[in-house]
This record gives sequence, C-alpha cells and structure tokens, in this order.
Amino acid sequence: MTLREYLEKHTTQTELARAAGVPQPSLSNFLKGKRGLSPASIAKIVRATAGKISYEELINEIIAVKTRNAVKPGSRS
Repeated sequence: MTLREYLEKHTTQTELARAAGVPQPSLSNFLKGKRGLSPASIAKIVRATAGKISYEELINEIIAVKTRNAVKPGSRS
C-alpha cells in the first residue's frame, strides 16, 4: 500500500505524522514529489502503520519520485 493510499483509507497527514513522530511538512513534501524521506522517517512510518505501508513500498515511492524529478520536460542533459 502506498502512503497516499494509506492516508486516503485510514488517517490524515497530521495524525500519521504525530503517530510516527515525523514532521507533517515532510509527509506533505514527499507526497508532492518535492523531497524523499529519511531512513529514520521511513522506519517510523512503517511502525506507526503497523506494517500496512512496508519499508519496500516507501523505498519504491522514493525511487519513483527521484526518477520523475531527474528528467523534467524541457530540461537539457
């Protein structure tokens, strides 16, 4: 389950951030594709969701965000 799916079905960003002990802006920026998550934040989210979001799923989401951000339309390599 992705972080976005979890939030849609179970809670809000604010509630998850509080339960996990991570800053809410970190979750927001991650969901907007602006930033990744630290390994510590990933572990806290996995624990706070009782494994409904897996470590692997969050890593895959981070990779997808970085891949999308690496090649922006109109950018020159």
